[in-house]
Amino acid sequence: MTIAQHQHLPPLTNGEQDIEYVENFAYLRSNISNTGDVEKDVQTRTGKAAGVFQRLWNIWSSKSASIYQ
Repeated sequence: MTIAQHQHLPPLTNGEQDIEYVENFAYLRSNISNTGDVEKDVQTRTGKAAGVFQRLWNIWSSKSASIYQ
């Protein structure tokens, strides 16, 4: 797999295996784009953070959870 901006590139192979051109892919929990655009990566990270904060908010606002003994 390789990222590329041009659609008319010569085919790539590794031995007898064809390597696919893609517009973007996930690598180490980041979205890599062929244009260098980070918008998709930022949206993904923001969505994950919002989900975590929602779960934490449920704990923080719980009447049964207390930091005092």
